[in-house]
Amino acid sequence: MRKTNSARRSGFTLIELSIVMLALVAFMLVATSLLAFMLRQGSDMKRREFLQRDWNRLSQTFREDAEASSDFAVVASESDESGSETPTAWRFTSEDDETVIEYRFLAEDNRVERIVLAEEEDAEPTARELYAVPEVCQITIDVDAAVPEIVSLRLNPPAEMPTGARRVDAILNRR
Repeated sequence: MRKTNSARRSGFTLIELSIVMLALVAFMLVATSLLAFMLRQGSDMKRREFLQRDWNRLSQTFREDAEASSDFAVVASESDESGSETPTAWRFTSEDDETVIEYRFLAEDNRVERIVLAEEEDAEPTARELYAVPEVCQITIDVDAAVPEIVSLRLNPPAEMPTGARRVDAILNRR
């Protein structure tokens, strides 16, 4: 006796199931890639926001320190491959010589350290703050050659970075 089409078994063949599974795997691969990309973008955005907040705090603190100080000096430098000196630590001194604030650029950590020193030379710092800067950037603080009362804080990124250089000017309280 021959079976008719109506008596056929219902269900899916192995090939049909394989095609559906392959399509699901492809969909999950695309979805996972998109999710990883979005998470990476979110992380990069958070890092940029953090660096921007730190730069704003550093700028404000730098202005306040410069305006409260009567003297500015470079206190430490490093030599590079060409033999030129690059300042890495700077000091602001108040008019009454009671407050000394030192800024240090820590290139290996991508940070600027602000230290408030006590009156005594060998005393422990009374305050210490760290500010993050973008990787491979250079920080400089210098006195304007034309107007010696103006002190500038500069963030100099390498040419390939899209952020561009930043500069904050402050006026020393020289009287």
